[in-house]
Amino acid sequence: MDTVTSERDSLLISICFGMKYLFRALAASLLLSGFSLSANASLLAIDNFNNYTAGDNIDTLNGGTGWTGGWNASTATTTQVSSESLTYTLDGFTYGGGNSFLLTGAGNNNAAIRTMTTDTSGQDYYTSFLVKYEGPSGTETGQVDVQHGFTIAALDSSGAYASSDNMVFANGGGRRIEARSGGSNTDVSTILQLQTTYLVVAKFSGWDDINGNYTTTQAWLNPAKTDEFSTDPTITASHTGPGSDQFSGIAMRFLNNTNFGGDYKVYMDDLRIGTTWDSVVIPEPGTYSLIAASIALGAVMLARRRR
Repeated sequence: MDTVTSERDSLLISICFGMKYLFRALAASLLLSGFSLSANASLLAIDNFNNYTAGDNIDTLNGGTGWTGGWNASTATTTQVSSESLTYTLDGFTYGGGNSFLLTGAGNNNAAIRTMTTDTSGQDYYTSFLVKYEGPSGTETGQVDVQHGFTIAALDSSGAYASSDNMVFANGGGRRIEARSGGSNTDVSTILQLQTTYLVVAKFSGWDDINGNYTTTQAWLNPAKTDEFSTDPTITASHTGPGSDQFSGIAMRFLNNTNFGGDYKVYMDDLRIGTTWDSVVIPEPGTYSLIAASIALGAVMLARRRR
């Protein structure tokens, strides 16, 4: 066997060994990204308000993904894109940043509505978002005002907010996050504070096949990744009652105590809707970054074998 042939065969063997490591790395990456894709597939809709211009009214704006149309906002309430940046970090991941959604001025039961594909199957739905309350001075601290806040409700066949819908009520009167269904609620025990950014999560579940409606809302305030099944009253609350007859998006109700003359503000950001806890609470690493890392790893192993 001549020298050229020997070197060629050695190179081919090295490449084969290198490709073996590459394929192993890719397989591991795809396995991981499979979990990522599964979680991401469960994330149905998101809007982080960064595709809009600060100062614009939110009505008709159509940013984000997973929605069937743009925002439908009331002219009675100030509903506009704000440059106020809300951020919240959970296990190294930062929610929010950039623009947010501002609600202020007159209260309205249908301050803003965003639709998704209508679902009457009884599928569980989760939503998460950031929220911050600001007093009229812009620097006021202390507890939020009673009867000032907003809800995110599971939009039903009426196409509008209804008091009996399943909803998470962010300060309906008790200065707390509330799980609401059937016209009444149960509160998370933690008192909300001004100028503090919170992560809020809600789950709409308990479909009643006979009556055709959801029966349960659970709400969480600043949960950890592992708090889906927590019963800690400082973190979560659950309420049962006949609620929304379908899920077709979200309806926001805005409250404003007239004692503040309309100066009280609620900022909201990073609105997510999905069918699993993981999809709205536990952001997954990007599939392509995992694959790229695997390719890089394979290339390194190939180079080592060739040496």
